[in-house]
Amino acid sequence: LETVDETIFLKKFSSVTIRNDGNVRNTQEVMLPLTFWQALFIKSDDATVKSTDGQRNLVWELSLGPNESVVKGVVTNYRIGFYGLVALLILLIFYLAVRSPVQVTKKAVASAHDRDGTLSQLKITLEVRNKTSKPLRNISVIEIVPTIANVERSLELGTLKPQHIRHTKRGTKVSWSLAELDAGEHRIITYKVKSKLNILGTFSLPRAVVQYSKRRGRERKSYSNVVRIKS
Repeated sequence: LETVDETIFLKKFSSVTIRNDGNVRNTQEVMLPLTFWQALFIKSDDATVKSTDGQRNLVWELSLGPNESVVKGVVTNYRIGFYGLVALLILLIFYLAVRSPVQVTKKAVASAHDRDGTLSQLKITLEVRNKTSKPLRNISVIEIVPTIANVERSLELGTLKPQHIRHTKRGTKVSWSLAELDAGEHRIITYKVKSKLNILGTFSLPRAVVQYSKRRGRERKSYSNVVRIKS
């Protein structure tokens, strides 16, 4: 085998000359050894990539007469892999840029029922977690409780006290304030709501909102999941 290579920006063009130096016609498989990465990106007409005893080869099945030769073109194109890596890198940078550093998980359980089995009270838990390696400051957690329920002002021991509770057209707005949330830290907020009406079927609680400050004082928001409770 005689090989002449030319490379243009991660794409190698090879001319492989195969010659029969014998005095009789020779029919056999001609092999060009390949590395693992070459085997992924190489291409040649009427040739296949085969593995023998762990060694990958580009294989031609040829029949050549005495002193006969043939030239095969081989292209090794690394550009596809390069462009794929660039695309993945761009997607990773975009994800890191837009992802929220704050994770808010909302859970609710029925804590009381009336005699007829209708839902009368809910215990709601918010878990706020800083997913980054840097502290976050000026954090506000905001809940809108639907108008069919009242927020109970009595608090369990160790529960963070709301900063504001006020009524709006959409419902009762409850907000908590955290001065800082350290890297990896999470805080639990718990409160109870009592229904004004008998609730049958599914009761939905909207997303909780967390507002926080990033570098240069820019404010961002994160949203929790929607909670649905079946009475």
